[in-house]
Amino acid sequence: MGVKNPYDIINKDYGEYVVTKYCGMNASGSDTYEIKFKETGNTYTRTRSVIVGKKAKDIEARLEKNRELAKERKKNERFKMNASISMIGNIDFIYGIYQKDKPILVLDQSTTSTGYVVIKSNMVTEMGFITQNDKNVFLRISNMIKDVKDLIYKHNIENLVLEDIFLGKNLYTYKILSCLLGCFAKLSIDENVSLTLFSSQTWREKYGFASNDREKSKLKAVNLVKRKFGLDLDIKENDLADALLMAMFVVEEINNDRTIDYDWN
Repeated sequence: MGVKNPYDIINKDYGEYVVTKYCGMNASGSDTYEIKFKETGNTYTRTRSVIVGKKAKDIEARLEKNRELAKERKKNERFKMNASISMIGNIDFIYGIYQKDKPILVLDQSTTSTGYVVIKSNMVTEMGFITQNDKNVFLRISNMIKDVKDLIYKHNIENLVLEDIFLGKNLYTYKILSCLLGCFAKLSIDENVSLTLFSSQTWREKYGFASNDREKSKLKAVNLVKRKFGLDLDIKENDLADALLMAMFVVEEINNDRTIDYDWN
C-alpha cells in the first residue's frame, strides 16, 4: 500500500535524477513517480522503493544497451532482407543503398591478385592490383580486407561492387572465395558501404566473350581493354582487365550511363 504522504519526495534530488511528479498507484498498490535525469533529460515512471533506494540510476545504462542491441538487430534484419529480396536480373544488391553518384570500388575477387578500379562520376580515377603472397590463405584474406579498407578510406568509397563466386570443379577454391566474400560482407556492413554482386558470366556475355576456355577468355579481356581504353596489358595482367570491364559494366548497366570515361591518354 502507499505511504501516508505520497507527495513527500516530489522535487527531491537523488543525484543523477529528480522526482518531478506523483503518478498514482500501480496495479500492485505501489506509489509511482515520474523521474527526470539531469544529464539527458529523459523521464521514466518508477516506484517509490526503486527511487528512494537509488536503483533507478542504472536505468540509463540499461536503456543505452537495449538501444545498441535493437540497432544491431535492425542492421542484421536489413542485411537479411536485402540478401533475400533485392535482386535485379543477375545483379544482387546485397547490402545498403547503391548510389551511382557516389564513389564506387570494383573488385575482381581473389586472395592472391585482385584487380581493382575506382569510379567517380562514371570516370576511372584509379586502378591497380592488390597482391598477397603469404602462404597462409587466411592471412592473405585478412590482409586483402585491410588493403581494401584502406582504399575505401582513401577514396571515400560508398559502393563496393564484386564479381560473385560460383561452384566450379575446385571445391577448395570455392570454400576460400566463400570465406573472402563473407569478410567483404562484414566490411561492407562495418563501414556502411553498399555491397553489390554480379556473376562473371553476366558481364562476359554482354561483351561477347563468355567462354569455358579460361586462357581464351583472358586473352579476349586483355584485347577488349586495349580497344576500349587504349591500354596495352599483358595477359598476366588479366585481373586488371577483368576489373576494368566490370567497371564498364557497372557504368553502362547499373548506372545506366552511355559509357565509362577515364583520365589517361
